[in-house]
Amino acid sequence: MGQRTAGQIWAARFSFALIAMVLAPGLVWAQGVPKALDPQPAEDQLQTGLSVKYYYDYYRTIRGLERKIAKSEGKVGQPIMALDSHVGAGKVLTSKRGDGVGAHIQGLIHLDKPGSYTFMAQSNDGVRIEIGGEKVLEDPDVHSDRYSEPGGFMIDQAGWYPLSVLYFERKNTSTLELYWRPPGDESDSMQLVPAKAFAHMKDPAM
Repeated sequence: MGQRTAGQIWAARFSFALIAMVLAPGLVWAQGVPKALDPQPAEDQLQTGLSVKYYYDYYRTIRGLERKIAKSEGKVGQPIMALDSHVGAGKVLTSKRGDGVGAHIQGLIHLDKPGSYTFMAQSNDGVRIEIGGEKVLEDPDVHSDRYSEPGGFMIDQAGWYPLSVLYFERKNTSTLELYWRPPGDESDSMQLVPAKAFAHMKDPAM
């Protein structure tokens, strides 16, 4: 698959997000209530983007990536500024490879207000996303670009919440995008989670 222009990519994202909201089988609620980081970090404790470790192998499921993580230290990559990646034959996220890439992405997501949040991921290949210790969505196997079922939860506290993303790309193209619909948004489609909503804790040694 060749590279697409920026205009083509954004047009496809908007159309697919709208279609996904209409056709999705139904909202899957997290089993528990996500827990905010306690205590909440001060601004000078945060660094922009999300931290990531890479685990290179040709996975078929998220479970295979979990097994690799359990027995390997992984390779630290450059921070990921936002979950908005859609590439052809290029390198996956901030890794050094274009195929056979597993990633454990960690950090924080800022939820601005209490209420109901809905999330959806577009991925190629597998993905699992947890917020505040609760699994929000999962599409765990090898597949071409597609949207997950929407996942949601309700919170009564705004602030920074722990975020964990397991993702792998086996071969060819790669996609990892996270969409949301926060409280008060009554539109029919979801929007990409903005980069400003992501952060990770600074290394105390730095």
